[in-house]
Amino acid sequence: MKSYKLDLSSRMNFKLLIVAALLGIMCVIYSCAPGLYIPSLADANKTGINLDDLSLGRKLYVQNCGSCHGLYAPKHLRAADWPIILTVMQQKAKISNSEVEVIRNYLSAQAKP
Repeated sequence: MKSYKLDLSSRMNFKLLIVAALLGIMCVIYSCAPGLYIPSLADANKTGINLDDLSLGRKLYVQNCGSCHGLYAPKHLRAADWPIILTVMQQKAKISNSEVEVIRNYLSAQAKP
């Protein structure tokens, strides 16, 4: 079996390619965040949840869920679906019960009925 050795410049180019790919992936993930709704006072009044808590839910959703995969717009699923998904993903994302609750509140505020 023939072994291949990369010279120094090839290794540097390979490392730069990996870094560029990772940066590109992160940009794609975080570019989804602006498309998510930003909680308003109307959302807070409709749900009875503090506006600061809804905003924190958005932040936690982007940080914890968007770090591994694309983000779903809350309105694409029913409010009853989000708790099931969050329960499944909680262990993978390593988030607390209180963080799950805050994220669920954010997602449910704009989910399908």
